[in-house]
Amino acid sequence: GLLLACGCYAFPVGEAVSAGRAAAEIRNGVARSGGWTQRPLGEFPQPESGLDGLGEFIPYYYIDHDFELAAAWQEGNFRPFNEMGRMYGERFSSRLSLRAAWQPARWLYFGVVPEWYYGDAVKNGDPDREAVFHEAFARLSLGRTWLDFGRFPMWWGHGEHGALLLSNNYRTRDTLRISTATPALLPGLHALGLFRFTAFVSDLTQGTGDWRYLGGMRASFRPSPSFEFALSRTFVFPGPGDGGAYSAFIDALLYKSGSAADHKTAIDFRYAFGGAVPAALYAEMASENKPGDWGGPLALLAGGAVFFPVGNNSVKVSVEWADVNLSGDGTEWYGANYFFRGDSVGHHAGSDARDMFAGVALVDAGGRERLRCWFDREWRGVSAPDEEILTETGLEIVLERAAHWNIRLKFALQKTRNADGIPGASEKASIVQAAVSRRL
Repeated sequence: GLLLACGCYAFPVGEAVSAGRAAAEIRNGVARSGGWTQRPLGEFPQPESGLDGLGEFIPYYYIDHDFELAAAWQEGNFRPFNEMGRMYGERFSSRLSLRAAWQPARWLYFGVVPEWYYGDAVKNGDPDREAVFHEAFARLSLGRTWLDFGRFPMWWGHGEHGALLLSNNYRTRDTLRISTATPALLPGLHALGLFRFTAFVSDLTQGTGDWRYLGGMRASFRPSPSFEFALSRTFVFPGPGDGGAYSAFIDALLYKSGSAADHKTAIDFRYAFGGAVPAALYAEMASENKPGDWGGPLALLAGGAVFFPVGNNSVKVSVEWADVNLSGDGTEWYGANYFFRGDSVGHHAGSDARDMFAGVALVDAGGRERLRCWFDREWRGVSAPDEEILTETGLEIVLERAAHWNIRLKFALQKTRNADGIPGASEKASIVQAAVSRRL
């Protein structure tokens, strides 16, 4: 309990099979598979450009970093996932985004990622244009500790296609987070290896009478370069109708009876195999717990990736399976409080669901995926008489036309059987995206 009370944070580098490849991914800002956005600034250390050759700090700022102009054409009700709550209007839509950062002092850092959307209204009452800040945060460096405040995506676990407790499937919210800046050895527990921690609180309030918060903590250990495991916990408090956010947080943290909804705990691990054909296996098991009852419904996620060398590049083959509610009795593993604007905070498949993902990608020497195709199938309402089955296939190509300039093309097709649980109902949807981006 005390260990989880401090929590831990581990970089979510799903494709890494070595520290070198992880570093290359961080430098090049590789996009998480399944999403259309680059890795968030908030997940990585501050850029090294603030130091000169002698290690002296030089104040700096930059803009037009990861500048991107994207256009999409949608037919039907396409369901995006792991895109920070994005929706696409019928027919044509466009987005313009960029990154900017300012570090006026060694201990102070600001990052911002605004995005402007223009297109048809996604739903009745939604605007046909809006500005969204997927990231807008300030970071204080307090010795070996970071204190972040603002909005930034978070992803817990090694899943490539989903995460059980925390993912970037929902729109970012105001968050206060404390985490270690660098890995450290715990006194007397050196056998557990390097460890990191994080703890956070996010505001999930959606409107009057629905004020609520999400709290979480994670402890990650790396006994060897090849093996890493972590313990995580999240909880929603105080829930509609409760009072006193501070006291509700303390009660939820201490697992007091009736203190909060959607208590969830998880353990996950990842093991990387070296050699001529690098590979990695990972898994996450989570439980929905109530105070005084640790035998709640379970959820499981497992997957792996193999990298086959092809010249200076490699072909990555990956598979992943998720079962959200192993009890199979239709229990809502994610309660209503674990959603924001209709998007799950955890796995995008939602409750009482299963998900199977398989992908093949061409990865260059810097860890960037130049070409990838995927197949994904979701079963929703698996305990219902007529479960909804959604199948998605897609292809994405990244072309470098000149130094720092990229062109990305993406096509995805979705087919739904027994749509909305209606027997025999079927839907088709597709989306075509093209994006031009510039990186500094």
